[in-house]
Amino acid sequence: LRAARTAGIGLTLLPVLYQTAGFGGTPPADGQRRFIRSTDNMLYLLERLKPLCDAQGARLGLAPHSLRAVPPDALREALVGLSALDATAPVHIHIAEQTGEVDACLAWSGQRPVRWLLDHAPVDRRWCLVHATHMDAQEYAGLAASGAVAGLCPSTEANLGDGVFDAAGFRGRWGIGSD
Repeated sequence: LRAARTAGIGLTLLPVLYQTAGFGGTPPADGQRRFIRSTDNMLYLLERLKPLCDAQGARLGLAPHSLRAVPPDALREALVGLSALDATAPVHIHIAEQTGEVDACLAWSGQRPVRWLLDHAPVDRRWCLVHATHMDAQEYAGLAASGAVAGLCPSTEANLGDGVFDAAGFRGRWGIGSD
């Protein structure tokens, strides 16, 4: 926030909520522990950051890392807390980035990741679904209907060989970013 103010640039601050290493609450690996934050602690952080962001015209939102890293109850609680601070706050989540993630989500929930998210969270125009690479036709249609943005990261997807978003067939909003 100080750097953005000093440089005179706008800022959207999206603290990342990360709690588990996999679907179903798989405990984090040693290398992930430094990223772990409880939902209560994240909400406390957002409450402390909100007046600082407001004072300089910065936006504050939340980035629940992914469905594998944030269990359903924690996601729900974090979204409720965020909406209490600002009902228009942006939400970014990594989703359907790799086929292994899709397979793991199917094994855990019986649904593909984007379908699960659309069915269990208030996805709307304030959301950005980062990557959204491996979706079926129903998920593409649901994402477009929600008004959320598909946040494409071509350098990440190319470097990791994750796949290619069907931009030609998508009838919704999308943007380009880096991961």
